[in-house]
Amino acid sequence: AGNYHTCGITTDNMVVCWGANSSGESTVPPGDVRFTQVNAGNNHTCALTTDTTVVCWGSNFLKQIETTPSDNFAQVSAGNSRTCGLTTKNTLTCWGHHSSRQTNPPGTDVIQVSVGYLSGCVLRRDGTLSCWGDNEGRATAPPGRFSHISDSLYHTCAIRTDGTLACWGSNHHNAATPPLEEQFVDVSVGSFHTCGVRRDGTLACWGLTGTPPLGKFTQVSSSDENNCAITDKGALTCWGARALVPPPGNFTDVSIGEGHACAIRADGTLACWGSTQYGETPSLPSTETFLRVSAGTDHTCAIRTDGTLACWGRNDKQQASPPSGMFAEVSAGVDFTCAISAWGEEHCWGGNHARTPLLPPAVVIEPTTLSAGAHHLCAIQTDGSVRCWGDNTYGQRTAPTDGTYTHVSAGAKHNCAVRTDGAVVCWGDTTFGQAPSVVNGPFRTVSAGTRHTCAQRPNNLVVCWGNTTFDQATVSDQLFLQIETSQDYSCGLSPGGFVACWGRNSLGQTSPPDVSFAQISLGRDFGCGIRTTDRKLQCWGNRFHGQGLGVEHPDNTAAPFQSVAAGDAHVCAITATTGTVFCWGWDEDGQVSLLPAGSHTMLSLGHDYSIARRTDTTLACWGATDVCTALP
Repeated sequence: AGNYHTCGITTDNMVVCWGANSSGESTVPPGDVRFTQVNAGNNHTCALTTDTTVVCWGSNFLKQIETTPSDNFAQVSAGNSRTCGLTTKNTLTCWGHHSSRQTNPPGTDVIQVSVGYLSGCVLRRDGTLSCWGDNEGRATAPPGRFSHISDSLYHTCAIRTDGTLACWGSNHHNAATPPLEEQFVDVSVGSFHTCGVRRDGTLACWGLTGTPPLGKFTQVSSSDENNCAITDKGALTCWGARALVPPPGNFTDVSIGEGHACAIRADGTLACWGSTQYGETPSLPSTETFLRVSAGTDHTCAIRTDGTLACWGRNDKQQASPPSGMFAEVSAGVDFTCAISAWGEEHCWGGNHARTPLLPPAVVIEPTTLSAGAHHLCAIQTDGSVRCWGDNTYGQRTAPTDGTYTHVSAGAKHNCAVRTDGAVVCWGDTTFGQAPSVVNGPFRTVSAGTRHTCAQRPNNLVVCWGNTTFDQATVSDQLFLQIETSQDYSCGLSPGGFVACWGRNSLGQTSPPDVSFAQISLGRDFGCGIRTTDRKLQCWGNRFHGQGLGVEHPDNTAAPFQSVAAGDAHVCAITATTGTVFCWGWDEDGQVSLLPAGSHTMLSLGHDYSIARRTDTTLACWGATDVCTALP
């Protein structure tokens, strides 16, 4: 839905719109054109046709219609006065108004955004930061890799992957001087103070602030002179110059503004309290549930459970007028707001006085397009379609032909893929319910194991289905940046880089080391990951064939590595400097020793074969010949 109009697609793929029509935003162009997706913006609408072109109609005041490109697209999103689309070649393209608060498309895989008064920062999946705006020492982010970011009026703080803090910007009252050597799991900055949750759950605050309460906590939120935190029991406590008395109950997320605060209860409903001057504390429907909330100075934005945004409060700069679409993160500032879409793109709206984000222009987005199953292989082609090769005993080679897809995962005897509408489509063996035909989304990625499947939502929550003999499909409400499944167990990579595993633990496969990883991959009964600190490999679980040697293996001297993949009982990794492939472990069919020459960018391993994509996009396959010879 747009601000004042709504559009939908009928069962025969026609677009129907209703509501406001002052600029023709609800007047669908005539003709027998069929559509697969429609997105309503502020006063214009764009839709994706069945031949993957984009058609837009409505207001053209800021050239959001006449500049529509002729490329082929897999997804389109219409904003207030600008439109962005993901092409079938995996590039992000935007057209229309390019105000200073509507950013250039950021780097790939943005996972968190935090905005202050005249600045903002984004955190990418690889742990790097990009900041923009007020350049009093804050537009230039520090080097290193991080897991969390918090920006405010005068300074910024971020948690490194080792748990220590980095702060920069104004240091009035020592607000940007964090404790040395201490490790944190959460941090929030106010105007002249900062508070953080240590790894042991206790609170630490520094700068112009009062003494924090004692006890164990999971989250803290700070604003101008106030703070609120959630205890390890789910209760809220607030303190500061104008302490806001919180409501009772159990809560999972809290955010505090200048004179109001909002928090999400355990059942997903939202509670707001404090100032009502600008409508900051509305009466929300008891049936509406949320995943994330962010309170700005006088306005608040929250992400509903369906991924859409809701904003309320002061709206003089349109800071409470969010775009349509699905979102994973949101951050409300003084008079503008930024959010991260389900596809990792940043969108900002509201006040225009801050300068353009220092982010690169349109970039190539490389989702996982190559996935090896036990004896078959699947890939997403440049037109968004899925194609599979190899064994077809269980129909795992019979890929869906309807729609386009953004992510595919090949399991032992089944496959699942994420369609551009966010639904998961599966095919192949479904003896244990691991391959239902459709699982309604929205989802961002999917991982098919042996007898179960897990999928990641845009907000990084994980849903699993299939066999539960070893609780491998029983997942907590923890957030994961990456989800991996294998034979009777699963592992997830947390925002801090630490791995959590569940399911069968016969050989230590669900007992990962307590170190920070940038990426992980699971074999039959072992796992391997690239460490964040030195980009070397470390493995856990079964080592019978040498597949789990990790840091002890001589090939680890080739670090730093850019990616790692685990097969049934062998491991391969690609170096970050030259793209060279190294492998070790079980080698009965040459899946380890018959290495290809040249530079490579993507890697996936099956039961007894390995496959990699070269930098020229051609494929190299080695090991068992039944799959490799089936490739075109």
